Amino acid sequence: MALIFCQIRIETRIKVWDFMMDWLATISFDQIGMSFIALFVIREAIVFGLPDDIAGPGGWFIDTGCVDCEL
Repeated sequence: MALIFCQIRIETRIKVWDFMMDWLATISFDQIGMSFIALFVIREAIVFGLPDDIAGPGGWFIDTGCVDCEL
């Protein structure tokens, strides 16, 4: 009985692994590149639209200040 249960668990893991690999194979390099570009544009829009105390030099949400610069 334990051997059958173990075999079922292994077969289930193989099916899940095959499904995940099939899904990952559908992602192209262009989709990854467009995701990075979209994230960059969204971040820049947030930095541009929010006040400096939220997204700017010393901002609590996005700090655009230079870490190595002296004050």
